[in-house]
Amino acid sequence: PAVALSLAPAAAGATATLATRNLAACWLKAYGVDVEVAFSKSPFGASAGDNEVVRCLVPKWSCLVNLAPGGETRVDVPASVASGNLVLVAEDADSRAEARAELTPCRFVVQVVRESRQLRVKGADGAPLAGAYVKVYARDESGQTVQFHKDGYTDLRGAFDYAGVSTDSDFRPAEFAVLVIKDGLGASVLRVAAAR
Repeated sequence: PAVALSLAPAAAGATATLATRNLAACWLKAYGVDVEVAFSKSPFGASAGDNEVVRCLVPKWSCLVNLAPGGETRVDVPASVASGNLVLVAEDADSRAEARAELTPCRFVVQVVRESRQLRVKGADGAPLAGAYVKVYARDESGQTVQFHKDGYTDLRGAFDYAGVSTDSDFRPAEFAVLVIKDGLGASVLRVAAAR
């Protein structure tokens, strides 16, 4: 590819690294993305950085980057831009070359206990994280049917039963897509195979 992009958190903001070939300059554009909306749109497929998610958004930051010939160019993304969920897009002036990278801050740990069909959410200090929002979608074994499964909040132990529902249904999930969000601490998306 003519352009490759990686994005990593930094002490203040984030650092984008562009590896390019045969390009003198490119635009770097940052989009703020609602992770829950992107997840709900395609829980098992597209990521927040997919074209369908960002194509209608106005970038919250952009800059023209003069590229180092035949090497890597590093660009500091300001802290005001890199706070929250971010999709960074690098594209050349003719929009022929494009690369995307996502930054979704997450300052908590999600542990899956498949035997009890529970998630355990813990803060960076290892303490249970109560009140984290959890949204779950399920899909069947064929992969053709995807449906909303349940949502709710972790309890005082930081636990959430991701699989159990109180309705009768013939739908048998083979896999779950799980989103965990905690205000001020970021978001995490994971997939969990159904216990057999």
